Amino acid sequence: GLSAPASIAMDKDSDQFYVFVVNSTGAKNMLRYDFTNLLSNAPTPVNLGTLGNKIPSNPRGMQLIKVGGDWFGFLLGGSGPGDYHIVRIEFGSHLSNTPSNVVDMGDLGGSVIDPRDMYIFRENFRWNAVVFGGSGDLYHLDFGIGLTNTPTVNYFGNFGSEVTGMWPMFDGSTWHLFYVNKTNHSVYRLDMGMALSLPVLPLTANLVMGGTPNFPFNDPRDISIIKDCSNYYGY
Repeated sequence: GLSAPASIAMDKDSDQFYVFVVNSTGAKNMLRYDFTNLLSNAPTPVNLGTLGNKIPSNPRGMQLIKVGGDWFGFLLGGSGPGDYHIVRIEFGSHLSNTPSNVVDMGDLGGSVIDPRDMYIFRENFRWNAVVFGGSGDLYHLDFGIGLTNTPTVNYFGNFGSEVTGMWPMFDGSTWHLFYVNKTNHSVYRLDMGMALSLPVLPLTANLVMGGTPNFPFNDPRDISIIKDCSNYYGY
């Protein structure tokens, strides 16, 4: 069952909905909830275990992505210097599979500190990711042509402390990266330009709203943005 669940990701595979939850205490395991073809169904839980004891402390920032015919999951976490981790989970052709391979990439040689959230995308025929660290450091990971490669790391700058979640959004001409700052109860925006992997540096943090406890936020933890018809909504 659930024991201090700390990260969640959901996707659809072959008309079936799957939700993955990572426990941060107790067995410190991963659970998969099978909803079949409707999210309103009562799910069937499946215990995927500890992934070879590679689930990091304070797990967070999980993302699922399909590349060609294979599914991957990425999970972030760690408890302090020397214990930061980016973990790649390989499911194979279906999300219903038990992961066939789990790779702990660590902190990529000390290049990524306290990873909190991650967004993976393909741009200019290469696989990339942006990763926000808890101290406000923003990193770019370049995986090249495949997500199983060890990425090279580029540093985009520091944008405040206690960043706990982010959401990039493309408006048709420009990438905007929204992020939440837990310490000052705020949402900020970085205008990244036409290519998320190649922004014009230095970047400037633009305050969207917040800055006062309880107005309108108090210790925000994450953000997501959707476009519905011609309007954008943030949650």
